Amino acid sequence: MKRCGCVLGVLAIVSLWAAAAWAAEQNEAPQLVSQIEPRANAVVDLWPVDPAPLKPQIEQEINEYRVNRKTGELDRAIWYVNHPTISVYLPEHPDQARPGIVICPGGGYRGVMIDREGYNIADRMNKLGIAAFILKYRLPIGVTPGADQLPSPVQDVQRAIRLVRSEAEKWNIDPNRLGVIGFSAGGSLAGLASTLYDERDVSVNDPLADVSCRPDFAVLVYPVASMHADAAHMGSRNNLIGEGASVQVEDRFSTAQRITPDTPPLFLVHARDDKVVPIANSEQIAAAAEEAGVAHVFVQLDIGGHGFALGSPDNGTDVWVARLVTWLKEGGFLQPDPRRPVIPLHP
Repeated sequence: MKRCGCVLGVLAIVSLWAAAAWAAEQNEAPQLVSQIEPRANAVVDLWPVDPAPLKPQIEQEINEYRVNRKTGELDRAIWYVNHPTISVYLPEHPDQARPGIVICPGGGYRGVMIDREGYNIADRMNKLGIAAFILKYRLPIGVTPGADQLPSPVQDVQRAIRLVRSEAEKWNIDPNRLGVIGFSAGGSLAGLASTLYDERDVSVNDPLADVSCRPDFAVLVYPVASMHADAAHMGSRNNLIGEGASVQVEDRFSTAQRITPDTPPLFLVHARDDKVVPIANSEQIAAAAEEAGVAHVFVQLDIGGHGFALGSPDNGTDVWVARLVTWLKEGGFLQPDPRRPVIPLHP
């Protein structure tokens, strides 16, 4: 236990150093603040039995608190996640069965940015009448998955969609209007959820394996969509599939290479001046969707950089949210649309 305490102490120091480095890149001042977290309707363990921790020497998750100096927003990172959960946020005035959405925050597959790309998104979705489910997913360890394996975050997003869909009656949601939204590396995860839904990890015993994990729509915001060096965010790539991953593995986990006519409708958002995750990531998805005949919208912002989340009226990066609302309405996702085909729970 003493050794573990030393390890955690070192990790806390490293975490603070990382916060300072990150803040310097963002021109922000790192601060430690008290925990401020909206009360969820429920926090549900993702798996009936915890999967084996990916970093067994780490016995607990580390919460690092940051405040954006420009906006004053809390921007917390959770490191070393090995106890995945979904936090349930339901609209205040439920009536008929409503749509739901699984939220995948970003973090380069080394952390989960739970506030601006998690809680804030859930709040906005609730105001639209959408039930929100924030996924705190396990973080990979940079090992190349085998042909019959899926990285732990992909296992977790598949399980989250199955779990929410199987509990649709409990949470008063329409199981055929269940989408996924992701930001940055979370956009990678949402994209893979939309294209790898027919793949399973043979080593995972999921009692809900027969429930469909295909989302009905997907929203990808400045997504890490490519695992190839010409467009990839290399930190996310290396964390997810390993530095030595082959071209075949890169193809397998690149969203654009996985799109087929059966891919659900896509809503893409990216800024042209994004220097962290190049807009080529979204361009490749849009081109593949066009070729496959998949319904999609691609909102391109002139400015915004990376990590703008809901955006700001000061620079116009918030316009994508209004466009999303229109798209959801026109696609029949905010209200039931008899013209849209029903996907069976059990494929």
